[in-house]
Amino acid sequence: MNSILQCLFAIKPLVGYFQSNEYLKHIKKGSGQVARSFGDLVKEATSNGVLSPHMFKRHMQQRATQFEGNDQHDAQEFLRLLVDCLHSDLNLVDTIPKFNYSDKDFDALSHQDRALVSWNRYLRYENSVIFSIFGGQLESTITCQHCYNRSTTFEVFWDLSVPLPQKQNMTVMDCINEFFKEEILDDQYNCSQCKAPRKSTKKLSIYQLPPILVVHFKRFKSGGYIRGGKVSAPIRFPTEDLDVHPVLSNIDGSQLGTKYHLVAVSNHFGSLHGGHYTATTRFNNEWLDKNDSTVGQGRLDYEAAYILFYEQSR
Repeated sequence: MNSILQCLFAIKPLVGYFQSNEYLKHIKKGSGQVARSFGDLVKEATSNGVLSPHMFKRHMQQRATQFEGNDQHDAQEFLRLLVDCLHSDLNLVDTIPKFNYSDKDFDALSHQDRALVSWNRYLRYENSVIFSIFGGQLESTITCQHCYNRSTTFEVFWDLSVPLPQKQNMTVMDCINEFFKEEILDDQYNCSQCKAPRKSTKKLSIYQLPPILVVHFKRFKSGGYIRGGKVSAPIRFPTEDLDVHPVLSNIDGSQLGTKYHLVAVSNHFGSLHGGHYTATTRFNNEWLDKNDSTVGQGRLDYEAAYILFYEQSR
């Protein structure tokens, strides 16, 4: 928990939102305990640096009983739950709208318009400042291997959970490229042009980039050649100018501005069955290691890095 909190405190747009008290206007009456207690933590962290997360932890446990007690939990699981709780507490949508678009109408739209309609449709249900910070959009294209007809859909994403390719001298872009590489579908796809099940491929790309790009390395395995183990191979990543242009959609109209700079890293030391999380965060262009109550001069550890937090460069 502490590692993820310290990483989130390094994200300027998130901290600024809670420091301004703007979030209090977005909490619905009778709800928002997680958002309120997180806001209190942000103010504690930015005023005196001393945190008392007991109330915050209690509210998180009320939302997810798996976090009761003092057992260690996966940092990525906790991060996703926390971001989801904050988004839910601060969702600006009061009533669920109805849409007039039929599937036929939607399919007749251009790729750009489909992406826009899909994005706006999501915002009609799920719209918060939290999503505006972490939310992006993926394009998914399925290609029939018989007639090469393409079917394209769009969906939102909050982070990228990327596999580790089996190679030497891995980089974060190797892992991202592995996530986005074209794959052959195990099940045959019902091609709308062939009117029959066909062998098909699926290719993901990014259509809309998030202001904060979260990259999670799948270091923990439950099977395969490292059954029940952890991949501790070093993964190199830049602190400046991470360029994700190679995995951006090639559809005209997709977002530009593809470079990111690193603001925080959640590290894991140890094994699958026991270990310890720390945070390495950027402060005034210097790096600090934050290990529970200890703060010291930081360095990036390519073998321990587990979750990277990148901010879009302007």
